[in-house]
Amino acid sequence: MQRGGGPVPVVAGKVEQKDTPIYLDGLGTVQAFNTVTVHTRVDGELQQVLFTEGQDVKTGDLLAVIDPRPFQAALDQAIAKKRRTKRSWPTPKSRSHATLIW
Repeated sequence: MQRGGGPVPVVAGKVEQKDTPIYLDGLGTVQAFNTVTVHTRVDGELQQVLFTEGQDVKTGDLLAVIDPRPFQAALDQAIAKKRRTKRSWPTPKSRSHATLIW
């Protein structure tokens, strides 16, 4: 009684050295090596976000743009108030005739 179907053909090939990729499937949890909490210096409406989640960022990188209009309005008001206050100051000539009360 003979097993199999006869001789098995053999094919020879040239030997090559290559990297062999290794893929592993599994379940688990991924945890970052480093995390950071970002705090704002001011409050305002966010107009643009200039990074994507997971992107590497460095100190000094611009991350977001906040609507500058409320800050510009506050600055303009402060400048106007300073000018009004400056105009109400007595001039050096009028101060020389002022009466001092002790």
